[in-house]
Amino acid sequence: MQLVATDQLKDGVTLGEDVRDINGRLLLTKGKSIDVDQIRLLKIWGVPEVQIQETYQAVVSENCEREIQKLIKIEQTVETVFQNLDTHHPAIHRIYKAAI
Repeated sequence: MQLVATDQLKDGVTLGEDVRDINGRLLLTKGKSIDVDQIRLLKIWGVPEVQIQETYQAVVSENCEREIQKLIKIEQTVETVFQNLDTHHPAIHRIYKAAI
């Protein structure tokens, strides 16, 4: 388990222990995978940090892998759209790069 600041939490991490507000009210339970809305809730309630089950590096690596896969799909889609154009032409090349 690892302690991670609320501002650095990523979507999909699993909580390592129950999360309570400053008054002791239970906000989220141990073992729950959290999403963006719940991260926002933690920030609103002033929770500075939480314990997560995964190591933070594993979470970052997994999120980076997802982002890389998204970028690959985007690039493939842009290549399909531009397949019949001369991408060596300066104007088209600039539009192509901007689209990616």
